[in-house]
Amino acid sequence: MGISTISKRIGIVFWLRGGWAIDFLLGKVTRRHEDIDLITCIQNRDRLEDELIC
Repeated sequence: MGISTISKRIGIVFWLRGGWAIDFLLGKVTRRHEDIDLITCIQNRDRLEDELIC
């Protein structure tokens, strides 16, 4: 299940940061990525983290 699907299911929004955000804005993958940087409201952190771990 993808991050977008999980966030919709639990009713939160997030934004990309870092390298993937740049690639998204450019419309192409410019390099290999080792991680994904997300930002959300602090109130959503624990819930999102719990969903991503499971």
